[in-house]
Amino acid sequence: MSLGEVDTLNLLAEKLDNLFKDSQGYYESFLDTNTLYKKGKISEKEFFQSLGDYVVAYSALEFLAVKVIFEMKKALDRVGAGKLGTTQSPGLMPGMGSGMMPGQQVKHFLHQEHYLHRTQQ
Repeated sequence: MSLGEVDTLNLLAEKLDNLFKDSQGYYESFLDTNTLYKKGKISEKEFFQSLGDYVVAYSALEFLAVKVIFEMKKALDRVGAGKLGTTQSPGLMPGMGSGMMPGQQVKHFLHQEHYLHRTQQ
């Protein structure tokens, strides 16, 4: 990345993580609704409303996941081309990036994701 460029990959990954946590409620709600519908305790209209909410939440999640994959590919392409420089974190002045060397940024991101994944299990 060029000097002062915003780190889109980390921003999108954070949004994806938040959206994943938020959409878990839609999943659990749909499972409950499905059980109630099978028992005949709710109407078909209520069932399909819940199904619609679930589909919309997971469609947004999948869309954002695809964007993250594309950003990861761009970041890896930059690393391969030797074009990865310092990135600008949100709220910092241009040029005030993470202070890491090019290869360290991807390694640091992957390490953070591995650590976050292990702590959430």
